[in-house]
Amino acid sequence: MNKFILKHIGDAVNNGISSGKWEILLIRKMVMSLPDSGNLAAFRPLCSENDDLDFFKNVFNIQAHRRAKAINNFAKEIKDSSLPEGVVRKLLVSIFFNMLLDGQERKDENVRDACEEALASLSAHMSWTSYYALLNRCFREMKQHTDKSKRLLNLVCLILDKFHFAKGGEAHEEIRGCLEKTLYPKITKLFDSESDGVNFNAYVAAVKVLKLLPKEIMDSNIDSLGARKALAACLKELGLENYLQLVVKKLVSLLTKGSEVHCLPSPTGWKLDHCLEDLLDVVEADILGDVDEQKEDKKDSIRRRKKKKETIKHKSLDSLRLIAENVTFRSHALTLLSPHIAIGLEGNPSVDQGDLFCFIYHRVDDNKSGLRGQKSSQPSKKKRKSRRIQDTSGAKSCPYLITVFALDLLHNRLNRIQPNNTNEELVSKLDPFVKLLVVCLSSVYEEDVVSSSTKCFTALLRLQLPSFKSEAREVKTKVLAIAQSAVSSSSTLVQSCLKLLTALVSNDNFKLSSEELKMLIQFRMFSDLESDSSVASLSLLKAIVRKKLKVPKIYDIVDQVSRLMITHQNESIRNKCGDILKNLSYEHSTGREAVLDVLQKLIHKFPDPSPGKQSKPSLGHQSVVGQQSQNLFIELALHLERENDQKLLAKICDVMKLLIGCMTNYKSSLKLSLGWYKQENSRVRGAKVLGLFIEAEKKFPEKKCSILLKEAKTILESAVKLQNTVDEGSIPLWKEAYYSLVMIEKMLKQFPHLCFHEDSQEDFKDVWTMVF
Repeated sequence: MNKFILKHIGDAVNNGISSGKWEILLIRKMVMSLPDSGNLAAFRPLCSENDDLDFFKNVFNIQAHRRAKAINNFAKEIKDSSLPEGVVRKLLVSIFFNMLLDGQERKDENVRDACEEALASLSAHMSWTSYYALLNRCFREMKQHTDKSKRLLNLVCLILDKFHFAKGGEAHEEIRGCLEKTLYPKITKLFDSESDGVNFNAYVAAVKVLKLLPKEIMDSNIDSLGARKALAACLKELGLENYLQLVVKKLVSLLTKGSEVHCLPSPTGWKLDHCLEDLLDVVEADILGDVDEQKEDKKDSIRRRKKKKETIKHKSLDSLRLIAENVTFRSHALTLLSPHIAIGLEGNPSVDQGDLFCFIYHRVDDNKSGLRGQKSSQPSKKKRKSRRIQDTSGAKSCPYLITVFALDLLHNRLNRIQPNNTNEELVSKLDPFVKLLVVCLSSVYEEDVVSSSTKCFTALLRLQLPSFKSEAREVKTKVLAIAQSAVSSSSTLVQSCLKLLTALVSNDNFKLSSEELKMLIQFRMFSDLESDSSVASLSLLKAIVRKKLKVPKIYDIVDQVSRLMITHQNESIRNKCGDILKNLSYEHSTGREAVLDVLQKLIHKFPDPSPGKQSKPSLGHQSVVGQQSQNLFIELALHLERENDQKLLAKICDVMKLLIGCMTNYKSSLKLSLGWYKQENSRVRGAKVLGLFIEAEKKFPEKKCSILLKEAKTILESAVKLQNTVDEGSIPLWKEAYYSLVMIEKMLKQFPHLCFHEDSQEDFKDVWTMVF
């Protein structure tokens, strides 16, 4: 087993001859049939009677989310139990690596993330030799796949997190030597990478390796971190409130070069009222100043930047958030006009809600006259030398920036308010914002002011504010105009408008007429949902469907929504499509016909390889239709019984016969249909469906015919007996008798020799006697 079958399987995948689709199914068969051979019993937990949970059947599924789910389940399964060393484990490592490196970046990210976790989980149970070989393979793959370096380096970090080798002994000395002399130098070479992502991950990986080495080696390589900790310790000892300003001024005077200024924001934060202006000057110099443009010797500049962690990424925006959390709001709010600080103010305990609403209202109200004019140009870097509002030309020439900041602040606060915790005082403070936000909706600064206004409106709609009724018409008109002009749903403005429209459709204060709902359905984005789908647009569609709008256009989009529900990679999109279809009542026959057309196309597109039989797994996954065949079968059977439209009845029969011919659970569905036929309240449904089984499948089990004939005979006998016991004009059991005879007719067309069988001759004779 190990020397021949498993060896050749492993060689085929490791050498790139095969992707592993067929091999993984063969291994599953061996695990189920020969668990005692080749340590295969350890892989039994990865198999499942539920096909959706079976790792082997889903790891190569055509749907990315199913592949990701299977690999994630694999990682969880082996978290606490190891897999034995051998060909199968090496095969899985190769498969996960192939998936990790396959395809374009930013596509199937969930699958690649799952592969990283799976490889890291495998490494947690490896011997040092296998563990070290896995790390070296990551670096080899980096040379061959330079565009995947960032992801591979992230995998290295995850594997290092699973380091599980005890200290002490000769083996530890060997491990230490490999880490210090081989692995660490390989990582440090990546410090010079031109990619910021690789550069950053390289530093993280280096620190992880250093943590595994003796303390003296780690200390000698982390000097900058030590210096920062020493400075922080001195400030803590002296007292931040008394000496922080002095330290900041001293650092500003010493660190003047571009690459050094980036280091300044790291120690900031805490109770900062007394040195707020100095700190903001430091932060602004890093973000907006011209220190980056200062001339340094070219080689020296490059060397400095690559050596210093602090120059890799701006820390100033994080520093702004910390500053906002640690100053007195009432006296310093105007100084903190920056969108990056709005979140920080939410964490500031000195903020009074009343003061905050007053501050926001006046900031927006003071600048509303400037929102309708021409867009002013951004202030130049040279003019923005100070963050003091009274001295900043940018604040005077760009009032809309202040408005956007205030609206962001309002939005953050509104999201924290629970609708069931509102009171009259809160309502009185928020109600004036309704008219103010209506003015903002007309601003020329669409992507900034209008987008922020719609977000605030959406949050306000959760509350019952008096001004909603008086302003409802104008709000609807303006938001509809913005959304109607949108070509795509991808922009921030359109997304926020769609969310607001969804809230408006569901809000009783903003009743949209049927004409307005029809206008929403005509939006361009609904014409091509498959290429322009978003949760926001589908949420709006769901809200419209709930209003029971009866227009043909609703059913025109059923095709698109049904396809998205099955084929889209984003789970939230698939779930939203499912919600929409559940809310469709399909009162028009055109809608029901559209659904049947979609099902017919899907069955043709995803046929099962072994129609009419209990299918075997193919290509590592079940048929897409096969996974849902039982649910589809039951729903179609119920509609077959209820449908009155003759054209649609024929359509349902065609779809059901097509489904029966390719379903993976043929036997269980046939058994279910026989059960229906034997039950008094579902005989009509059973007779109709069994007739379709006979028509659809030439290999319909002939032995079932005698059972069906006896049941049909019983039904006909009951119908004959009841004929003389009821009033004239009322015919009992006529449907059951009629569809039983239709089923018998189909049976004789398929099996004409049944009339001459000894087992069924008497039954047929009795049936014809009752009929004629």
